[in-house]
Amino acid sequence: IAAGLLSRLAWPEPLPLAAGPWQRLDPSRLLGEAMTASPIAIGLLDALLGTAVAMGFLFAAALATRGLRGSRSPGLGGGDVKMAGLVGGYLGLAAVIPTLLLATAAAALAGLAWPPWRRRGVPFGPFLAAAAAGALATGGLWARVFQAG
Repeated sequence: IAAGLLSRLAWPEPLPLAAGPWQRLDPSRLLGEAMTASPIAIGLLDALLGTAVAMGFLFAAALATRGLRGSRSPGLGGGDVKMAGLVGGYLGLAAVIPTLLLATAAAALAGLAWPPWRRRGVPFGPFLAAAAAGALATGGLWARVFQAG
């Protein structure tokens, strides 16, 4: 997570994925026109918001599935939450939301298609990693895929 946050000191600009409807979540827009901040401060804020949103989303999902409470039923664990924080730090706020949506949809479809995972649970980390790698590899292409009508 720290590496993701520190990477924004060298590369503060948001990913090309932060376009289309996700552009509204750009930290410079959130701060408003009146407040001027350096690009590094905006990039760091973007990474912090991406980390907080990603970890918050998966922490809530882990609690909902009782993954962090030690129940016997499979659920999201602490490793998934930390990995989401890492992904959020690297991708930023506007890019991490569609990445989480895609990873969740892919994991749900895989769980339906693969019978052994229906009993044991679907490992979420590989789907999150693949969605994050796809976001980094394709850049602005995902912004067009996830555009709202």
